[in-house]
Amino acid sequence: MIYPFNMSNKTNSYINSLILCTVLLCISDLVFAQNDTSRLIGEKMANYQKYHYQERLFVHTDKTFYVAGEEVWMKFYVTDALLHKPSGISKLVYLEIINNKKQSVLHAKIQLAGGFGDGNIKLPESVLSGNYTLRAYTLWMRNEGPDAFFEQAITIVNTINEGAKSPNFPIKSHIDFQFFPEGGHLLEGVENKIAFKAIDENELGVDCSGIVLNERNDTIVKFVSFKMGMGHFIFKPKNSELYRAFVKIGDSLMSPMLPIIQKAGYTMQIFDTNSDKLNISIHQLGGAVDENVYLLLHGPQFTGKSLVHKILNGNTVFDVDKSDLKEGVNGITIFNSSLQPVSERSYFKFPSKRLSIQLNTSQEIYSKKSEIQLGLLAKTNLSEQLSSNLSLSVFLIDSIQTPYAIQDIESYLMLSKEMNGLVQSAASYFDDTKHTIAEREAAIDNLMLTQGWSRYDWKDVFGPAKPTMYFPELEGPLVRAKITYKNNGLPANQVLTYFSIPGKPFYFATAKSNQNGDLLFNVKADIEANDVIVQAKPSADTAYRVSIIDAFDTRLLRRSTATFALPKNFKWDLLNRSIASQAATIFKKNIDQDPADSDTLAFFGKPSNSYYLDAYTRFTSMEELTKEYVQEIKVKKKGENISLVVWNNRFQLYNEGPPFILVDGVPIFNTNTLFSFDPLKIAKIDLITETNLTGNLFSNGIISYNTYNGDLAGFPIDANALVMEYEGAQSKRKFYSPSYPNTMSQKTSFPDLRNVLLWSPTIIVNLNTQKQIQFYSSDLPGKYAIVAQGLTSNGQMGSSIKYITIR
Repeated sequence: MIYPFNMSNKTNSYINSLILCTVLLCISDLVFAQNDTSRLIGEKMANYQKYHYQERLFVHTDKTFYVAGEEVWMKFYVTDALLHKPSGISKLVYLEIINNKKQSVLHAKIQLAGGFGDGNIKLPESVLSGNYTLRAYTLWMRNEGPDAFFEQAITIVNTINEGAKSPNFPIKSHIDFQFFPEGGHLLEGVENKIAFKAIDENELGVDCSGIVLNERNDTIVKFVSFKMGMGHFIFKPKNSELYRAFVKIGDSLMSPMLPIIQKAGYTMQIFDTNSDKLNISIHQLGGAVDENVYLLLHGPQFTGKSLVHKILNGNTVFDVDKSDLKEGVNGITIFNSSLQPVSERSYFKFPSKRLSIQLNTSQEIYSKKSEIQLGLLAKTNLSEQLSSNLSLSVFLIDSIQTPYAIQDIESYLMLSKEMNGLVQSAASYFDDTKHTIAEREAAIDNLMLTQGWSRYDWKDVFGPAKPTMYFPELEGPLVRAKITYKNNGLPANQVLTYFSIPGKPFYFATAKSNQNGDLLFNVKADIEANDVIVQAKPSADTAYRVSIIDAFDTRLLRRSTATFALPKNFKWDLLNRSIASQAATIFKKNIDQDPADSDTLAFFGKPSNSYYLDAYTRFTSMEELTKEYVQEIKVKKKGENISLVVWNNRFQLYNEGPPFILVDGVPIFNTNTLFSFDPLKIAKIDLITETNLTGNLFSNGIISYNTYNGDLAGFPIDANALVMEYEGAQSKRKFYSPSYPNTMSQKTSFPDLRNVLLWSPTIIVNLNTQKQIQFYSSDLPGKYAIVAQGLTSNGQMGSSIKYITIR
């Protein structure tokens, strides 16, 4: 700026100072605006994470190959998605076994406590031979969709039923090859890292090599897969030049399409320069001049730093401290000045805290029916005094069962579950005994480039919150139902509805419908299969229809199961399995565990008084019984109609309205029907004499009649009530493992053809303290795998495998 020469130096200095302050204020405002925007992105993500708590589920199965008639034994680990600490939120797991037609052929509910549970499912003799998918999830996980569910491939062969042919349709041989530019885009005139992956029809990687040619058939770059069909190369496409690729896989040659070369956009490249920092280079082509770009670190339940940089001359570099990354998969997303996501990729940080499980036996070779002492030691690299919850399986290895088909908890929760698609041999990325650090880092970065794409819909993150479809089952099952008017099928709004499972004890819950006729019953506890009765209060002029919504997810698997094919030379091993399964049916004694102490208190709590009727002279009339023995109940008659009122002990007067009456947990609305019932079938009467508010139910006292077996004993149910079989959570059963303490027991016992010697789903081990486990070998010789998996209370995971031989 030019000033008049006659201006004083003092004035000139003042004006210059003013200009400088103005410039600094503008810069300051700009910096604050940038930081505010960066902070806004982080806050939006953090707020989204806050209302989208994520659970993860891992299932340890006793093995992966079964014959019809055997049982699948399982241990369930439910954790939070970030720290992998046991999650005590959900109380139920939903388990399905799905065939190659994507049909659920078997299912069960398993109870959880403190993030852990175990159960089993019997494979019926009618099950068809084939490859299946074992799928498991909590109700809360259904909000994320099937991609969040646990999946484990298993094989079932029916050796009993000749008509049980495979339901698996052959999958045609097919190779899929794709290129994946780092950050998502390939820019003209910009050096790009391009990853690639070749997989077969079962999503397994296949070795490949290839070249990229220009339009003059000059070889621009050569590439070879590094591990499991994956690799990468550096490529800088020139302006307006055309390219094509050729890939050789085995004896086949294919020409896949290269990614579209764009003339405008953004690229991202990560340079892992040292052990402390990542350099994330951003290149912009054809965008706004000197615009701000924002970097966000994120992951399941994790919102990392949000940073802002200005792009100068089309480039900028973010330096990210590795200490700001979470262990496992980290999402890295770049947003432009309009807060649109323009580039993203994932980076994996190897865990520094791991659970080490050591398995020790006194010898490597054992004879048949002999005692095996196993020492189990769990250690971590932390000084904390922790305990670990472990599961253990000992099973036969042969031509049809390998130990590697079982997924391990650490690689699954930290890697497989956060990737898109199948992660082949996930445990190999964590194996530091067979691969160097550099090899593992290179292999896992190829995986991040090819399968590490964000599952977020950023419109959901930055937009208004969507309503939650499924609520966590904090106490027990949440049963969803719908009520409509019977005459027109329209939703019935604000109708109080009752859910009853008769039994000893009975289960009872209420729900009031919303405007869509939706009902949600919080049953709070669960039992095995039984009849459920759902009804609204009968009305002379209104009838309702109630339907229960299936508790299992009906969304299909995204991936097909592998083609069903048994290994060559399998017949002898399969014959052994078949004989063993049939022998187990004849000889084995499966002993149910003693049921855990359940809460037998009814929904209304401790009764004011209870009458055990066998302590009195029995009457053949319910009216006489009530008048003679139940002093708190007054019987009132108006014509032919009978009604009851209950004496309120607190206020020393009768309650104004009629009490709520139940028989074995089923509401009874017609007192005349009750008084026509045979009192000799009633074993006990419980009373709540005060007014009672439980959930949506307000009552002027409660009278609960209990039959001897809790099965209603023929009491007539209202014709409009829904009566259907309800599948509750299974009760626990104990794996049968015989003992042979002496030579006599070995000789006189039945044939022992177990191919699973031990299944122990709940082993609590204090860290650095060895635990001794005792079990016995069977009559089946061969090599056996001992597989242990587990989780500490602070989220450290680990697994271990050891081999023994039975001769």
